[in-house]
Amino acid sequence: MECTAIINSTASATLTFTSRHCDNVSRVDVQSGSHKQMFTISDTPVDQIRIYVQDKTEGYVEITNLEVDGIDLQQCILQGKFWPDYNANYYAEHAPPKYYKPGTQWYHNGEWCLDITKPIWEYMLTNNA
Repeated sequence: MECTAIINSTASATLTFTSRHCDNVSRVDVQSGSHKQMFTISDTPVDQIRIYVQDKTEGYVEITNLEVDGIDLQQCILQGKFWPDYNANYYAEHAPPKYYKPGTQWYHNGEWCLDITKPIWEYMLTNNA
């Protein structure tokens, strides 16, 4: 399945786009600004889109739009969870949550995950109802 993500950033970071059942990995280094990233995931009935955030500098990175096979999942990206990779000292001092939902803005390194099912149009109808 062909995917397109629009990423806005006030930080620099390395982003890795993949899915649970896919060997295809797409990496991109982003700087401050807007970025369009195309990537492919496997064509399985149940999957998970994953975006890893690494080496992030001060600021944030956010996903603002996601399309799968030409279908805009704008409303569904709010269902995604961001699992931060906290610094151990920060985690001990502040006791932050394990994940954020909606997790469209990323202030830490970590992983954003969105569970999807196929067909995509049915998934979108189910998650927007």
